[in-house]
Amino acid sequence: MQDFSKIGLKTIKNNMHKFLKYCEKERVKPYYKNYNKFLDENNLRGKAQTIFKKDIKYTELRNELIEENNYDLPATRYNQCNKQKTIDTLIAAREKFGDDFGVIQFRKFTKGTDRASTYLVKKYFGTFNKAKQEVLGLTTKKRHFTVEDCKLAYFEVSDLNNFTAVTGAEYDKLRDKNMPAAQTITNKIGLVKLRRLYQGLEYEEKETGISEFCELCRFTYDCEYNYNLKECPHYES
Repeated sequence: MQDFSKIGLKTIKNNMHKFLKYCEKERVKPYYKNYNKFLDENNLRGKAQTIFKKDIKYTELRNELIEENNYDLPATRYNQCNKQKTIDTLIAAREKFGDDFGVIQFRKFTKGTDRASTYLVKKYFGTFNKAKQEVLGLTTKKRHFTVEDCKLAYFEVSDLNNFTAVTGAEYDKLRDKNMPAAQTITNKIGLVKLRRLYQGLEYEEKETGISEFCELCRFTYDCEYNYNLKECPHYES
């Protein structure tokens, strides 16, 4: 089995440079499959999977080196998207979703297309919200919800759900856009606690030293592992 720890970032960058020079000369598109093939053919280490294991995105590393060295590469989605195209994509997203569109909607809007990605928005404007403000004149107002706000919102949505306590996914689907999101409620008070309160059940705090429930079981109660993630075989840290 390959030991990823022995392949340093310097080695990966050197191999990426060799690959980009090859792409420039042979007019090959710098996609990760071509990168892996190039490394195999030249007996080099540090494939795209190795880059990922080091918590680095292949595309971000590649694009960084392309910009720093001005490689003249065949047209790809990345180098076809300049700042003006990024601006045009933001405007198009606003026309489709309205003023309140967020980064998740923007990603879905651009995925698999020749539109500018969130990476380019960050590159040209720093953050997604700064881009919305600079290009579209939209200011994102972050509302601070209280524990009582979260409780009232959860109870109201559960009432709409045929007076049945909702899960986080159901809550987000049914809630008004001005209500706190399920994740906000989880952070403020806990959906498990509110669900039991809504059902008229008592809620006992678990002294496990762990502040959050896992994704698999956060909406259930009477956990056979007493909500201790260290003992739960289903939880992945």
